[in-house]
Amino acid sequence: MTVPTADSTGKPFTERDMKLLALLLRPKGAQKYELNQATMRRVPAHSFVADSKRLAARLNGKAWADSPGLGDTRRFGITLSVST
Repeated sequence: MTVPTADSTGKPFTERDMKLLALLLRPKGAQKYELNQATMRRVPAHSFVADSKRLAARLNGKAWADSPGLGDTRRFGITLSVST
């Protein structure tokens, strides 16, 4: 899947957002350690929950995350709605 460069209203994504989208839009999402490597800094998991919800809203999708307590293996992702 290609990573979108702009949201549903045409507003362009930042470079950080595009890196996160490349990982979050994969079918099984991304693990916390992968997201940390992409952003090049350690970020609390709740930030990735907020980031994925914000990005999902901009793409008219739905954010999901594994339950807390999995450490760096916790997964985050975005599921896009399919229009018919």
